[in-house]
Amino acid sequence: MIRFATIGSGHIVEQFLTEAKKHPEFTLTAVYSRTAQRAAEFAARWEAPLTFTDLSSLAACPEVDAVYIASPNLCHAEQAMTLMKAGKHILCEKPMATTYIDCDGMVLQAHNSRVILLEAMRTLFAPGFAKLYELIPEIGTLRRITAGYCQYSSRYDSYLSGGRPNAFDPRLNNAAVADLGVYCIAPTIALAGEPQKLLSCCNKLGEFEAQGSAIAQYPGFLADWRWSKIADSPLPSAIEGEKGAILIGRWDTMSPLTLCLRGQQPRPIPIEDETSPLYAELDAFITMIKQRGGNESYLSVSLATCRVLDELAKQNKLTFRQTHWNMVVHRDD
Repeated sequence: MIRFATIGSGHIVEQFLTEAKKHPEFTLTAVYSRTAQRAAEFAARWEAPLTFTDLSSLAACPEVDAVYIASPNLCHAEQAMTLMKAGKHILCEKPMATTYIDCDGMVLQAHNSRVILLEAMRTLFAPGFAKLYELIPEIGTLRRITAGYCQYSSRYDSYLSGGRPNAFDPRLNNAAVADLGVYCIAPTIALAGEPQKLLSCCNKLGEFEAQGSAIAQYPGFLADWRWSKIADSPLPSAIEGEKGAILIGRWDTMSPLTLCLRGQQPRPIPIEDETSPLYAELDAFITMIKQRGGNESYLSVSLATCRVLDELAKQNKLTFRQTHWNMVVHRDD
């Protein structure tokens, strides 16, 4: 049994715990929040025996093995570093970090502390992603990947009415490219590697990047990414090859899938495995803890994604604040 704590109390944590409670090796031991009242309310709802409002106290708790971090993006690196130094395994919501230097520091600390660090990029664990990977050879030589994640934010109306919700606060490193664009970037990197060249543009609300797009150049093909917090889009994503294409209804869940070969009728592709991506990522994380490894390829994707974020931020004049742990982590081999 792996004893978990959670950081964060938003909708994604509720979704995660709903799936996690189904896992036979998961138990929720502790809840961390900035306020005691919020921690107590959340712990009572999810039947967690311990609550914390001090990160150092959580790090020192011997009854916690692993921590699921779903705090604002700006907090991820510092919280993860503090907890990993104390020997806690970390499942960190995407984006694991918004700068390469933070991501690299997290990876090095995980190595030095001999703990498992994993980005909760649920798309990579979705059953549809494995099925998509199997289908790609059928469309022949790859020529284009078009991936979109455009989701009208539930906080946008508040922003338009004069509010300043966290979802549109650039100081928290939650620009649209960080919150949603990474859903396009990371799976592309997992499928095809890191791009050779990037060209990007965006629209801002004041200093906040609200939507954007990028074209990534690979040898022989292009990747076209689009993301938005201020628009919804019913358009599917697609992987195009010389013999046809694969349509993906939702890129973040990699479903439903439709195979469209040249000269043939479109064919829906069933995904027999109905496992939730959130359950699948947790199951993979627990397996990695038990096996003391297996996360290396996923960390490589996280690092490459952050290198892409650095370049997109540079091109679009975005400022992603680095954490203030402000230290160099040396690799101990």
